[in-house]
Amino acid sequence: MFAHLDSLGLCLSLAAGLCHPSAGAQGPRVLVASSLREVAQGLDAQWQAQGESPLEISSGASGDLARQLIAGVAADLILSADIQWIGELHSRGLLEEDSATVFAQGGLCVVAPKGLGPATLFDVEMLSAGEARLPLPSSEAVPLGRYVKAWLENIGLWEELKGRITVVADARAALAAVEVGAVPFGIVYLADARRSDSVEILYEVPKDQAPVVEAALGVPRRSTLSGAGARLRELLLLPAGGASIRAAGLDPVQRMLSAEEASFSPKSSKHPSVLGPVLMVSAKVALAVVLLDFFPALLMAWVLARRRFWGRSVLEALVHLPLILPPTAVGWLLLLMLGKGGLLASLDLLLTFQGAVLAGGVVAFPLFVRPMRTALEAVDPRLEAMARSLGLSPLRAFVQVTLPLAARGIGAGVLLGMGRALGEFGATILVAGSLLGETRTLSMAVFEAYQLHDDRGALQLVGVCGVIAFVIVFCADRLGADRSGASRLGEAVNERTPGGTP
Repeated sequence: MFAHLDSLGLCLSLAAGLCHPSAGAQGPRVLVASSLREVAQGLDAQWQAQGESPLEISSGASGDLARQLIAGVAADLILSADIQWIGELHSRGLLEEDSATVFAQGGLCVVAPKGLGPATLFDVEMLSAGEARLPLPSSEAVPLGRYVKAWLENIGLWEELKGRITVVADARAALAAVEVGAVPFGIVYLADARRSDSVEILYEVPKDQAPVVEAALGVPRRSTLSGAGARLRELLLLPAGGASIRAAGLDPVQRMLSAEEASFSPKSSKHPSVLGPVLMVSAKVALAVVLLDFFPALLMAWVLARRRFWGRSVLEALVHLPLILPPTAVGWLLLLMLGKGGLLASLDLLLTFQGAVLAGGVVAFPLFVRPMRTALEAVDPRLEAMARSLGLSPLRAFVQVTLPLAARGIGAGVLLGMGRALGEFGATILVAGSLLGETRTLSMAVFEAYQLHDDRGALQLVGVCGVIAFVIVFCADRLGADRSGASRLGEAVNERTPGGTP
């Protein structure tokens, strides 16, 4: 026994050693905006060419990365698509002195899915024609949204288009919506469009019509490797670093932040009072998901509870897959299926209310099935057999005998599935976006309040979500806990049926 314990201890020690951060050579940590990831990858190649360990690259929204540094996360370099956040970090004293630098410039462009037509046929007035949605990140919190809003205001189209804007997570999500054919046009970063094989550039926004798109960097004071941040900054600002910037579709520049930019502090924007419309959309989506999922889930629960067949375990695993997969993975798969060339492209559901219902229905489906299956398994099949022996058809026996006995568990499944649909975010933001009054649910509103740095508004929305979730879970638990009627009938059948369990 002690030999086994020694072996176990050795295995645990090896595992701990492999998992410990110091088990291998650790490279500097670089926080990079999603739209600048290619720049960071080019910098990584140059860094490794000097015989150094690979960079630890962490990408995300510029605001999220800045908040990580504010919260105390250690990093050696930050590449931000938003110079306002670099100014915020500098004003807080979180960056090394004289390290805040603008290092790249870019532009905006209008793009369309590949094959739409030659760019010579496009005119900016076409943006306001028709009723097509315009996928765009928040114009209050995300740099691309601000740049596009400023351009549209300059050419007099903002008021016409703002009601058709569907808020997406970031610049890459705006590009993805065009790539899959969800919309006929999109306005994105020129650098992103040049790297994409799925869109064509219809129009490059003149630089005198929109603010200059700029990216900035900074060296955090709280670092993981002493001196690494300054070396990385110098490497990126050298001519070789400029090649990496050009390869990412940007123009290399080098200027220090102005005094005004370096002292800038983003003010939290008050999230608009949208609780009423958001609650209404959330309720509509949840009820529509119930209508979409109820009968397929009941049928699947019956199959899993009553039938034994080859491949049943595989079917059960597939049913529960959306419960395990990250919601963003589910959303991406739906995006591929609903987008241009996908199996369901003809349904035209992207960036619509119906798309939000489909995303919620797919993610919530396992939570409908599980309690329903448990409830059906609790009903003795011999009760149905007795009903059929009295002349009822199998369907009528199921409806008149099994369903009433399993009703509480089925109701619990409906509540849990509806609650999951209410809280869905990851798949919905990819498939349906966030349009006030149509696809903006409670979870979307929380995300947008966070983006706007409106902590009070986000807290209020989270409080509403918490109350709704508590009521749903409490009611579902109460419904699922009492199956005594089915149990008593099953015991009665056991007592009266020859050969039954005493």
